[in-house]
Amino acid sequence: MEVFGVEVAMIAVVLVTHAGIGREMLKALREMFPERDFMTSVSVELGMSKDEIGRQICAAVQERETYDGVLILSDVFGSTPANMCLPLLKGGKVEMVSGFNFPMLMKLASCADKYKDVKALAEFIRDYGQKHITIASHIA
Repeated sequence: MEVFGVEVAMIAVVLVTHAGIGREMLKALREMFPERDFMTSVSVELGMSKDEIGRQICAAVQERETYDGVLILSDVFGSTPANMCLPLLKGGKVEMVSGFNFPMLMKLASCADKYKDVKALAEFIRDYGQKHITIASHIA
């Protein structure tokens, strides 16, 4: 991606979740990181058809085609929202991580501009998320 004539690495992030979970997480994230236009969400609501879900997900990804890649974060692997994303995982430009948490979003807000390879970012953020799931009594 080019900004002011300078090539800048940037991976876009699309949250695909049930019932507004991603939308609300982004709302909270923007309280801390207000300038994160490379992140958006698609909310899958009760009663939506698979066609409508697919159209919204495709539109969110296509709107970010100028980025070096698109990282989709889904809330539950195997769910309808996650399954609707699978056909988009092509050509090394789109990747998906399922089961994301808020620490992963905070990290993405501060590091997505340092990656040009979406697969490398996906592996990094998966590992980061797993590392930040803890049992409090084990560290206290």
